[in-house]
Amino acid sequence: MQIYLDAYVKRHGKRLEPHLQALLTVDGFIKAFWEIRPNYRTQEEAYEIVEQIYEATFGSRKYSSFKSFYNIYIKYLNERKKENSGTRC
Repeated sequence: MQIYLDAYVKRHGKRLEPHLQALLTVDGFIKAFWEIRPNYRTQEEAYEIVEQIYEATFGSRKYSSFKSFYNIYIKYLNERKKENSGTRC
């Protein structure tokens, strides 16, 4: 992640705002998606907005498509479920 932050600073001459920096992580991208989701009719529309913000900031897309994002999201949920099931007493 640091390499992207360094490249951004070099290109733009300023530090990246924390909410944009968060998009570099899977967790941050997903949180941004769910934060704006209520404002759009479909999940695909909300995804495209977050993807456009990412692309405008970093110069490329994070995921190739909504389906790709959705697959990562399901994997993320399954990993979280495993983490949480191991902490129960």
